[in-house]
Amino acid sequence: MRKTPRDVLKAVFGFPQFRGGQERAVDALVAGNDALVLLPTGAGKSLCYQVPAVLAHKTSRATAVVVSPLIALMNDQVSSLQGLGVSAEAIHSNLARDQQREIESRLLNQEIALLYVSPERATSDWFLRMIGNVNVSLNAIDEAHCLSQWGHDFRPSYMSLNKLTTQVKAPTIALTATATAKVFLEISKRLGLKTPETVIGDFSRPNLKFSVHPLSKDKERLGKLVEIMRERGFNKALGEGRALIYCSTRKRTEMVASELTAAGINCGAYHAGKEKEKRDQIQRAFAARKYRVLAATNAFGMGIDYPDIRVSLHFDAPGDLSAYYQEAGRAGRDRQPAECILFFGERDLMTQRRIQGSKKGIDEALSAVRSYAYSQDCRQLTICRHFNPTVKSVSCIECDVCLGETPTAPKPQAPPDVSQDLLDKVLEAVGNLPFPIGRATTCKMLRGSRAQNIVKLNLHEHEDFGRFKRFKDADITQAIALLIEEGKVSVSGTKYPTIWLTGKARPTRGRKRTTTLRSKPIRARANPRKFSDIRRGLDNYRRRMAKQLQWKPYMVFQKRVITAIDDNPPTSLDDLARVPGLGPAKIERFGEDILEIVRSAQR
Repeated sequence: MRKTPRDVLKAVFGFPQFRGGQERAVDALVAGNDALVLLPTGAGKSLCYQVPAVLAHKTSRATAVVVSPLIALMNDQVSSLQGLGVSAEAIHSNLARDQQREIESRLLNQEIALLYVSPERATSDWFLRMIGNVNVSLNAIDEAHCLSQWGHDFRPSYMSLNKLTTQVKAPTIALTATATAKVFLEISKRLGLKTPETVIGDFSRPNLKFSVHPLSKDKERLGKLVEIMRERGFNKALGEGRALIYCSTRKRTEMVASELTAAGINCGAYHAGKEKEKRDQIQRAFAARKYRVLAATNAFGMGIDYPDIRVSLHFDAPGDLSAYYQEAGRAGRDRQPAECILFFGERDLMTQRRIQGSKKGIDEALSAVRSYAYSQDCRQLTICRHFNPTVKSVSCIECDVCLGETPTAPKPQAPPDVSQDLLDKVLEAVGNLPFPIGRATTCKMLRGSRAQNIVKLNLHEHEDFGRFKRFKDADITQAIALLIEEGKVSVSGTKYPTIWLTGKARPTRGRKRTTTLRSKPIRARANPRKFSDIRRGLDNYRRRMAKQLQWKPYMVFQKRVITAIDDNPPTSLDDLARVPGLGPAKIERFGEDILEIVRSAQR
């Protein structure tokens, strides 16, 4: 009697029936069709290809090729399958040459039901030649969101997998636990899937309590973090469960671990800056519960599976809601109650912009994170709709919104979206201020207002007057607030507070402000030829750097900067700080080179 997928499911894997969506994906592959599967972690994605792979090997001795991004993931899957009596193997760089030859021999003899390989190996000429001599039952692309440039774990090697899916004539299944509709479409297109059976699971996690704490400053976050850890009993060596704390950078990971340990909460720090041996040691210690709390970057990612994570806390907001769900969802894998806590401030989005640079889709991704943080809708519902916009409702009474624990009226509104470019420009403008002035006055001057106090202070004659006319007051004000929050701009005074570039010497008290805005008198040109050499040298440098950085020349510094330096040659970085149009960021990057050009021209 011919075996069916249900027979294999029960006899090999020990499950009486398929769960939501699995059977549709399995039936598609058995019928020779492609499939595209989006199921949350823990919903049984692997069975979608393992069941038809085992069935195919039993009936026709065919082999399934499974593409997986990490050796640890491959080894876990292979060990699990071998424990069930399934002939599964993995070829990767950790194998000795004789081990690999043995697996290749068994593969060619049709003795292997599932073969796991990395995307790099799967698309190599050597592998494609070898697999061309094998009866392949199906191609399975695991963690398929790595293929999409819109995905948070984008991995360039995945982009070539269509070489495998087009050359090996077998149905293909692409699987992921985290993908939006846009990512889903890109996966299908790049793999060349033909009218795939699409399976989207239920992303609600009723056992998880989601909450957001609007905290901006590190001092506030650290205080709240210590409070939460103590309330949940993580200051004790023995107790229920473990806690994961995600941070945006290696430096912040170490800071959080250090602060918690100082507060009597034993905490390890895990990030990619540590040697592999040290990372493995930390992971083993966490697995053995030598400490119950671990601070980590997203390097502590795919393949991490501890059933008793009771708290998953993001000390910094991530740059993608899909990444947040995947990391937060590592809590409560045992289906017992757990918490997913997010600390959020606008600074987090600026940090993510700097980390991710010009990554495709960054604006859309950050907008989704902000919308989640400020949402007054159920957190579970917001997350589920992120993956499947057709979801109407979910079962949740545990998130902070459903419990009424979010801030009351007025309804929180998302602050203006401040780009990194605007932030840099405003920082440069603050560095150019002739003397400390208030935030509102600075904003008016930059936007070109001729209000009485602007004219009285001669700010209408300043080089930056009206330079930000195209921006809104709210954008500039928010940029100044973020710079103050980051410590790059300082505030002084209580009754009439003023702003000034942090670290820059303040003008002497009592200076008459209505005189010329130049802080240093122009010296007479003692040697016109030397100053011409300065101009020529700076102009050549500007063009050279623009080409190297792939910028336009004015983005290095404008011609008026060259003129100002030519008129009044600087001898130090402090002198450069007084050059109009040359802010602190440019001085830090180009300052020493500029001074050397000036010195060379004057020799």
